[in-house]
Amino acid sequence: MFASVVASSLAAFPALNASTSNDSMLLSPYLYVENIDDSDIRFAALLIASSNASAKTWTRQYFYVIPDVYAKAKIASDLTAEQIGTLKQRLGEGFNWDIATFVQDKNGSFNPQVKGVIHSDFVTPRIQIPLAGYRFDAGAGRLGFVTTNDLVYSLPSDTGTITN
Repeated sequence: MFASVVASSLAAFPALNASTSNDSMLLSPYLYVENIDDSDIRFAALLIASSNASAKTWTRQYFYVIPDVYAKAKIASDLTAEQIGTLKQRLGEGFNWDIATFVQDKNGSFNPQVKGVIHSDFVTPRIQIPLAGYRFDAGAGRLGFVTTNDLVYSLPSDTGTITN
């Protein structure tokens, strides 16, 4: 399932391979799983982009957190066909967002400037501290945030708050 979702997302951006092949860019997609608590998990489409074309290595991680929460027990015992379909759709949306944001970033058109502080159980699940960075518009019902260490997040709005 994961491989077909990623392949579909990559196919939606045909210029991507040509634009990354000449500058030693490596794109690595992952299915990220975050423990919410002892019984629930949340998934994210994660794309890690890295380049070593210059003397300085560049790496940025793009997280698109899907809005659905899954019970660990349900995952272990099997999801329904409808739930699997929804998960595939949401992950596809996530990887499409990751890739589109990466392309904007690479072209210089993704440059958040509004400073903020994020408080999120997803971003800092264990240490519960706010992180400084920059906010951006991630679409309806979503929070967009870039940390100062190059982590780019598109989060469901119920997973955190951003303050000035």
